[in-house]
Amino acid sequence: MQHQETGALPLEWPSGGFQWKPAWRRELPCVRGIHAPPLEPLQALLANPALLADPKNNQAEYDLAKLAKAAGRVWTSWRAATLRERMAGISQLPADPDVWRELMAQAASVTTPVNVNHRPLDWVVSVCVSLHGLTFALKTGLDFWDVALKADKPSFVLLLRSLRQAIANAPEPAYQAALAVAEELRKQSETFELACAHLFAHLGEWAQAWLARHDDHRHMLRDCALPAADFLHYIQKYFKGSLEPILPGLYLQLHLNAETCFDNLAFLYRNTGLSLAVLTRMRVPQLIPALVADMEDKKVREALEKLASDYPVAVLKTLIEHNPAGRSRAIEAWTVRLALNHPGALAGVLAHLEAPVRTRFEAALQVLSPLEAPASELPALLREPPWLGAERPGELPAFDIEALPTEENI
Repeated sequence: MQHQETGALPLEWPSGGFQWKPAWRRELPCVRGIHAPPLEPLQALLANPALLADPKNNQAEYDLAKLAKAAGRVWTSWRAATLRERMAGISQLPADPDVWRELMAQAASVTTPVNVNHRPLDWVVSVCVSLHGLTFALKTGLDFWDVALKADKPSFVLLLRSLRQAIANAPEPAYQAALAVAEELRKQSETFELACAHLFAHLGEWAQAWLARHDDHRHMLRDCALPAADFLHYIQKYFKGSLEPILPGLYLQLHLNAETCFDNLAFLYRNTGLSLAVLTRMRVPQLIPALVADMEDKKVREALEKLASDYPVAVLKTLIEHNPAGRSRAIEAWTVRLALNHPGALAGVLAHLEAPVRTRFEAALQVLSPLEAPASELPALLREPPWLGAERPGELPAFDIEALPTEENI
């Protein structure tokens, strides 16, 4: 940052918005027009089917029975061997919603420690999109999602993740067709309205419409394109004390709303353990007052010292005004030391302080500043220390001392 070489430094505040790291951009949620990880090609999907293994208990049969009852169907668990056979021939399955709903149910019910990270349901939905198109997969997938919720199986949200990625990547004609379907589905039930708000995350007005009338206890809208104020209200309601689940949504806010979402960062910093390093990468004027409010913290003072390298007048002005009556002598002494480290900023700071505050700080400077006496007033020992003289003293004197008698010891 460029400062004037002479005279008082100007009052400048942090600016420039959020300073991104590449790793943070990679954590953006999947949202059309913002971040769309590419879909796996159909041939690659077929060559790498989901890993399947039978659970050691009867959980698969139990889950499938609940799904079948909710769907009004009679489904019998295929177990892993049969499901593998069906998956091997999946490319031959017709575009029949009943066939694909059952396949989704069978895949969803087979979840064991062996295959949990391979997402059988995720795989089935991705293949469905590739084989029969986004519109068919959207209708069929949301029908199954409705069944899963009725069966009290909201954990099958992996289904929606695959659909959301497909929507984010869809060519414009396919997207417009899917959007038309979603607009009709939203009118049919609250379940579909919530799911569509999640899937079409770039349409922030859909998420806003839901949140205006309902709660979001499943946190499905945490990474939708909400306005900064709406997102702040959302995290205050649902994520006090919990950081990890909301990070993708926070990165989306930083991408969309930049400087206007500083309050979101400040809230997460104070309530969820968001690191000070992330907070201080938001270069906006509000940053300095937010840090000064917590300056009793040593790490915060270190952050302010770094900011003072670029914005010394703003930092010092805020520090002095925040401690107007000298409430903390330790903080006042630290502020004086910081001011003395930036002598070029002092004139600028004093010019922007109100008279009572300026008078008090000038008095603190007089008391706490180190005073240097003129050399002429120093004692001779300090004016010309002998140990700094150029000439070394002569040889040390030698003394002839008689050795003391000692008894011989064996």
